[in-house]
Amino acid sequence: MSSTKPPSHFWPVHLVETGVVLTVTALATTVAFRLLRRRTA
Repeated sequence: MSSTKPPSHFWPVHLVETGVVLTVTALATTVAFRLLRRRTA
């Protein structure tokens, strides 16, 4: 695996990417529940 980032940046970058993925997942889940609640109410 070739990378242009130094190894010391691995964990900070990994944590930021994880935070972004979790945020997008939380938003998608919230939107899905609101849509389902609106359609079934």
